[in-house]
Amino acid sequence: MINFNPIRADVLFNQIDKFSKYFPFAVDYINCPEFRAERYEWFFITDDSFSTAEERETWLGLVCVTENKYLGGQNIHLSVLEVAEPLRNLNIGTSIVDRFIDISRRSGYETLSLQIRNRDLLRFYRRFGFRDTVLKGGMELEVLDL
Repeated sequence: MINFNPIRADVLFNQIDKFSKYFPFAVDYINCPEFRAERYEWFFITDDSFSTAEERETWLGLVCVTENKYLGGQNIHLSVLEVAEPLRNLNIGTSIVDRFIDISRRSGYETLSLQIRNRDLLRFYRRFGFRDTVLKGGMELEVLDL
């Protein structure tokens, strides 16, 4: 089963060089001048269905979330979802999104939002039911009603 393991932002920042090889987008996101660590919660992704302890501790991906105050109500925003470079195209991203949607629903959130910076990912997220929403000020988000 896919697990979301919390990691403190300061621990992540102190080990940023270690992660840059596998999670280049997340590192760019963290290094962005507008980034404010206190607004976000970070999780590293593991899978306890692997057979060995070493495999079960392997970081499959990295997720960053925050509450979305722009939509009103109980909304969560997926800021970063990145699968480790050597593990891409193995349906791990699909498993992570499925599990994240399930956790968000059970936690009482009404919607899940994300912003697509890479248009190639649009089709991937649309398979889960995300739809385009334009907010005041022109910000475009993909939103999934939970």
